[in-house]
Amino acid sequence: MLELSLRFESDEKDQDSPIDVSLFRPDTGSATTPAEFQPPLDDAVLADLRWYLETFSIWPTGPDYLRAANIEASLEEWGRSLLESVIHEPKAAQLWQQFLDAAGEGKLVTIDATDPRVLRLPWELLADESGHLFPRGLSVRRRLQKTTASPVKPFSLPVRVLMVISRPEEAGFIDPRADAIALLDAFDALGNAAEVEFLYPPTL
Repeated sequence: MLELSLRFESDEKDQDSPIDVSLFRPDTGSATTPAEFQPPLDDAVLADLRWYLETFSIWPTGPDYLRAANIEASLEEWGRSLLESVIHEPKAAQLWQQFLDAAGEGKLVTIDATDPRVLRLPWELLADESGHLFPRGLSVRRRLQKTTASPVKPFSLPVRVLMVISRPEEAGFIDPRADAIALLDAFDALGNAAEVEFLYPPTL
């Protein structure tokens, strides 16, 4: 699978510090110089999207249909704004197009960042003039960029994982199986080399 990394850098000690973004292709070593990044979606847009995904999708009701329709009509525009925010420089646009045009099944865009202003954005909506990119086999993942090296401590098998599923008091129903299924599937291949325990009752 071909990968394109979007690398975001900012001052972790200053939540209002400028953000730079650069593009990097691990398979070719191609990279762009850092350019200014401005989050294209504001708090109001993100609140609308969260409502649409977490509230309306679970319990759609008549009075909310108009609001939902307006959000649906804006999804591609938001996706294009996200894409433009990272490829507004000519070299970045060129590297992006080369990545899309490269032969191979499946492409992965990695959001390499630590800044919550970047990580909270709905990168899965990425779109160009032809529409959203996810139907064309493009996947998105977020990866916390490591700013300092972490020492590797020795350990013995089995690997023990404690699963904590939170349910905030102000939130509606959250299906506890959603996160657990992915984790359990990932550990299937390890057999007895891994143990998963669920905290009960949840304390978060």
